[in-house]
Amino acid sequence: IGGPHVYTMAEIYEVIFNILQRRPKLVYFPHELAVKAAQYLKNWEFFNLDFMIKNKLDIVVSPGAKTFQDLYIQPVSFPQAIEKYLHYSKLRSPGRKDEMER
Repeated sequence: IGGPHVYTMAEIYEVIFNILQRRPKLVYFPHELAVKAAQYLKNWEFFNLDFMIKNKLDIVVSPGAKTFQDLYIQPVSFPQAIEKYLHYSKLRSPGRKDEMER
């Protein structure tokens, strides 16, 4: 399911780091260099050849796909949804039990 706004990976990271109130630690790697490096680092979870190839794909919803309305879903913006998710996961992290009980 896609929404009206298309986010780049950099924009997604920016939204997340803004919510977390942390300074992002991102490094730009040309795709070709990342693919070469991934060929040698085969067992890294988010830095492997399959991930590099999939990351380059442009994922777009097909014209005939069902819409939010067809599926009875009330869409929310990505920043709004990720903020709720990050807040919930922060409360569930170890050492935060006292905040969950409030």
